[in-house]
Amino acid sequence: MRVGSGLLRFESMKNHTLALATFYVLAASGTAAAQSFNIDISNLMGAPSASYGGAANQPGHWNVVDNSNHASLSDLNGQPTQVDIFCFFPGGDQGSSLPPIPGDVGTLVRDGKFVGWQSDSFGISVEGLLPGIYEVYTYCWMASGIPSSTPTELFMYHAVEQTKIAGAGAWPGDLLEGVTHTKHRATSVVESFLPGTRIAISYGADMGPRHFTGLQVKYIGAPGDTYCTSTPNSTGQPAHLSTSGSVSVLKNDLVLHADPVPDGFGLFFYGPAEVQLPLADGFLCVGAGSVGHARLPATSSSGGVLTTSLNLTNPPFPAATIGVLGTWNFQAWFRDVAAGGTGANLSDARRLTFLP
Repeated sequence: MRVGSGLLRFESMKNHTLALATFYVLAASGTAAAQSFNIDISNLMGAPSASYGGAANQPGHWNVVDNSNHASLSDLNGQPTQVDIFCFFPGGDQGSSLPPIPGDVGTLVRDGKFVGWQSDSFGISVEGLLPGIYEVYTYCWMASGIPSSTPTELFMYHAVEQTKIAGAGAWPGDLLEGVTHTKHRATSVVESFLPGTRIAISYGADMGPRHFTGLQVKYIGAPGDTYCTSTPNSTGQPAHLSTSGSVSVLKNDLVLHADPVPDGFGLFFYGPAEVQLPLADGFLCVGAGSVGHARLPATSSSGGVLTTSLNLTNPPFPAATIGVLGTWNFQAWFRDVAAGGTGANLSDARRLTFLP
């Protein structure tokens, strides 16, 4: 399936009275437990126990979506989060005692919802999540006495591998990626037709029949990793580089922040290498490598924060073009006359790998 067809498919679902699943995360802590969810579809066999981690190796409370396309979710600790899931199921509950799969894994895969044939649209949307990287596990194998010969195609828009296939074949003895479920590594993004930050999944129109038995959303962390050292500036604290928006190349909505910094002139730059070398009153953390340093347009800090948007369609020079799965290192430089010394300092640095 081409990416373009997937985008059109998802847009068509919006106009096809498709109900999209929605997660609203109101917990301020932003911890992995509050941003991660286990979901069992259909209650014919009950829900797995909290000790069962599934393919995500994520023990915790399992939410059940049963007779409704909508349910309020609890986090891994079983605490209400005012997080919602809203799915569209063309069919009803389906369950099977064959093959006789015992334990929690059997509870997960032996019941579910029929989500239609090739012509039926189906989608899930995860909305309101913190900007960051997530692993999403979608269970689509349905227990039956006759092994399915027709796989299910799943498409996740802002994922490293957008299209994956599972759902066909005999029971492999335990969960097995590509047979019982798919695993996507994705970034949460903001879409214009639904407010908030979301992850979207759709089922392909080329394969079926399709089943949906469960879902796990696992928060991996904020986009990127902080590294290197920042020294205190005239605010009395070292400057930290952070991001908002997503690391999606298609969305192109990443914003860089450095704070606290003295109000005044500054700029952000990026490059391919990691170093730690004395520079000004701090350290240079981004190495030029064979590409060079890519400097973004100068800006001025306000309220102790230096901010700029990263426009991926307009790199400083061709070799600094940021593409899917590209890893780059970012840092901020700023004037700091009040501190004495050289009159300038730098933030720490952040390593970012970009996704579709």
